[in-house]
Amino acid sequence: MWNTLEIVALTIAAFGLVNAVIPIKYIGFSKRRDGVFVFVGFLVMAFAAGSLGDDARARKSGWESAADQRQAQAAGIETPQEWEAQRAAREAAEAQRRREQKAREDAEKAAADAKCLADLQCAGDKYAVDASINCAPLIERYARFELEWTNSWIEPKFSQFMWNSKSQGIIAYFGDKLKFQNGFGAWQNVAYKCIFDTRSSKVIEVTVWEGRL
Repeated sequence: MWNTLEIVALTIAAFGLVNAVIPIKYIGFSKRRDGVFVFVGFLVMAFAAGSLGDDARARKSGWESAADQRQAQAAGIETPQEWEAQRAAREAAEAQRRREQKAREDAEKAAADAKCLADLQCAGDKYAVDASINCAPLIERYARFELEWTNSWIEPKFSQFMWNSKSQGIIAYFGDKLKFQNGFGAWQNVAYKCIFDTRSSKVIEVTVWEGRL
């Protein structure tokens, strides 16, 4: 369906095309150009009016638009009621298909997660980033003065992990890529442990001590 703005835009575009073909500097052609402008304008308006008229007639008959009516007729449907019923059925079928697909994907993900949680290496690697993000701020609270992480941006803060409770999906992560400054300005290496619940993505406990692993 053509609206007023579309009609105006199409008319301006047509005038612009004519002006490009017959530039304004060619004064001798100005009358011809003006005549072409008027002719093109009439064509555009007539085309748009015809489209609007088709849409108006289609809506009066119960269709959403002339395009909607043509689409239905191409499918062999002659009444808007039958077309709407078929469309509703298609939409319902598509919605059901999406629900079933999501259910399958959720089931597959749950199975994959359960399989991973049964293996320490898989689970430890999978949740290492989450553990680092959630544990690091709590570890840093133990610093009385300045602190410095010594791992590079591509090196993980945790170098070891073990089950704290396999049945509950809780992993203990260990690392020693950190230094704390004492009251005399000297730096000390510290190690740390973070007990992380992979199911809730919550930190259960953090421990920090001087030295290395």
